[in-house]
Amino acid sequence: MIEIGVSRLAKRFAVEPVFTDITFDIKTGEKLGMVGSNGTGKTTIFRIIRGLEEADAGDISLRKGCTIGYLQQEPGIHNNETAAEVIFSAFSEQLKQAEQLRIIEKKLENAQGAQLFNLTRNYGILQTDFEHNGGYDIEVEFAIICSGLQINDNMKKQQFEQLSGGEKTRVMLAKILLEKPDILLLDEPTNHLDIASSEWLEEYLSNYEGAALIISHDRYFLDKAVTGIIEIEAGKAYLFKGNYTKYVQEKEQRLLAAFENFKNIQKKIKAMKAAAERFRIWGRINPDNSAHFARAKKLEVKIEELEQIDKPQDRFKIKMEFGGSKRSGNDVVIAKKLSKNFGDKALLRNADFLLKYGERLAFIGPNGSGKSTFFRMVLGRENADQGTIKLGSSILTGLMEQEIEFNDVEATVLDTFRGTFAMYEGEARNILAKFLFRKDDVYKKISALSGGEKVRLRICFLMQSNLNFLMLDEPTNHLDIESKEMIEGALQNFKGTILFISHDRYFINKIADSIVVLEDHKLKRYPGNYDYYRDKTKNKDNSRKQKLPPKVKTAGTRKVNPQIMKQLETEIAEIEKAMQSLHKEMEFNNSDYVKLMELQHKFDEYQHKLDILLIKWEELLENN
Repeated sequence: MIEIGVSRLAKRFAVEPVFTDITFDIKTGEKLGMVGSNGTGKTTIFRIIRGLEEADAGDISLRKGCTIGYLQQEPGIHNNETAAEVIFSAFSEQLKQAEQLRIIEKKLENAQGAQLFNLTRNYGILQTDFEHNGGYDIEVEFAIICSGLQINDNMKKQQFEQLSGGEKTRVMLAKILLEKPDILLLDEPTNHLDIASSEWLEEYLSNYEGAALIISHDRYFLDKAVTGIIEIEAGKAYLFKGNYTKYVQEKEQRLLAAFENFKNIQKKIKAMKAAAERFRIWGRINPDNSAHFARAKKLEVKIEELEQIDKPQDRFKIKMEFGGSKRSGNDVVIAKKLSKNFGDKALLRNADFLLKYGERLAFIGPNGSGKSTFFRMVLGRENADQGTIKLGSSILTGLMEQEIEFNDVEATVLDTFRGTFAMYEGEARNILAKFLFRKDDVYKKISALSGGEKVRLRICFLMQSNLNFLMLDEPTNHLDIESKEMIEGALQNFKGTILFISHDRYFINKIADSIVVLEDHKLKRYPGNYDYYRDKTKNKDNSRKQKLPPKVKTAGTRKVNPQIMKQLETEIAEIEKAMQSLHKEMEFNNSDYVKLMELQHKFDEYQHKLDILLIKWEELLENN
């Protein structure tokens, strides 16, 4: 069954067309990714589907009665509400029914005769609806989603408007998932998720019964979460079956076929032009025979039609290389018996680390696990509590931080570049064009650049410098896929050593030859790329899986106080004992419907309290 049908959608901003012919549909249970360069109108399509913008032409059809959950990149406003209240608003219908049940329960205490009969009947109907709507499961579902998206207790208590942009996005994603709409429209859902939360979301979506349309630059996520790709290019939509990797393969095949077809058309045009010219020559030799000129004219009309066919456009690919530099020593970063605390949390204890020349090491782990702290220690910006960490000999370091800054934000891109690298304007513009700063883009002020444009400009600076060691902190943040591929190509040609922090698993697979993670306060290394690391750690993860969706450790977990565990186990035991007692009481009162209903309600409340306590106990056990 088709959930959404989009037909010949067109939209302009001012006089410029954003897209001219967007046509596709989404069927029940289908998961599709939407890709395309920045500015091709992907978010605009979502807003039109959601009714927040109007199209200039075309039609949107939705299955009657279907519900839509839309995750925007810019979260809405929720004044005077905590994060928990925003998330719990997903259960508005269930909470309303719960209040109605409590009102009837109060009335039942003094009801008699016909009133008792009517109230009991109404209570039974409402309770069935409440159970059908998952009313008895809302606290458990709330705990599961918050755990998966790393929304901890402290974050739940904060006012929504005081949260960071990334935290707001996670809260809104939690709310939308709990609403369980028929169609999910997710605009960059993994932008503010670490690897563990992204993998949790992948598994959640794989089990989700509804349809989903997802805009994402996270290629690994698209490989795992979708079964089809809609590409927006040159104002049109093109559907590809399969995940992102299959899309890339099929697009390459289509492109090769299109080039071959274009070559054949050019040969055909050349042959037809020669034939038309021959007909005209024959016509001039035999002026009484006008048929030759008619045939020539007919061929020229056909040639004109064929010449309207555009040459297939490949992606803008230029081989780029870093500036030459002398080789560093064999040992690039050396750490011995390193210890570091962050407040009362131990990050490193007696850890050793060695990075050698030519290695490409990805540093991964949950947010708050100490990756950026280690980077600052390598750079000498933060001291170790114990031990030593130093750079080797002849190291020329290039750094890209998450927050990219330039000295003069009022200068243009071109002036900023030429102010650092002395060269003629034409040469500078040619170099900047390789990093997608084309035409008037070079006259943009630094203050007007997007996050992705700043990343591209910083990489451009690094490539013009004489470096043999790169330290990159989330280098693919804010980038579209075309820009990511450009940077990957550049880094693959780099001859020196690379140490980088990233949550981009596709990028890690392309660049890294080994992975390092903080485990048990040590820097543990895994040879190979991210997929190899994931395979090696899969058994450990599988041993922790429960029937519920996988729970994710929050940042900053540490060894649990045994007293807390003991107290939690005591509460669990007390609830189990109370449930056993209630069960016996229910058997004794099995002929008293009103009493039995009251006892069943208490039993359900105990059951759901027990579920929540068991989730907390499992989380504490994993962190212990």
